[in-house]
Amino acid sequence: MAICIATVGQPQWASLDRLGVGDTLKLRAEYTDCGEWGGHHESILIYKESGYVIKYMRDSVQCSEPNVFRTRLPDIIRPIDSTSRRTIEDYILLMYKLSKGPRRGGSNANDVFYITSGDKEIVYVDSYHWDEFDQLVKKILH
Repeated sequence: MAICIATVGQPQWASLDRLGVGDTLKLRAEYTDCGEWGGHHESILIYKESGYVIKYMRDSVQCSEPNVFRTRLPDIIRPIDSTSRRTIEDYILLMYKLSKGPRRGGSNANDVFYITSGDKEIVYVDSYHWDEFDQLVKKILH
């Protein structure tokens, strides 16, 4: 079962409660550290075991050869507390609202942010250094 991200008009859920055992909610960011040649990627996987868990994954790149020198950094896995859970839900609602508005980009060096659940996906493209994903990571990992 996939968590229902949204339908026309309004998000259908107010919490991660619809995330069942075996489901994974994916929050991803693809940055353009190297301009139009790309940059590093970050992902937060949210899944349910006995409680909710996050798995944070990140890589790094050397801009001289961004696709050749991609290095995966160690994963961070930890349970989600109630504060982190609310932060994640707020981020998802923000992404939903932004994805319905005008695109903030237009260059060849856009950062792209995704939320994926099953076959549903929200995408937000930005070339103005939107930092909400960075703030989310800092809040839920520290």
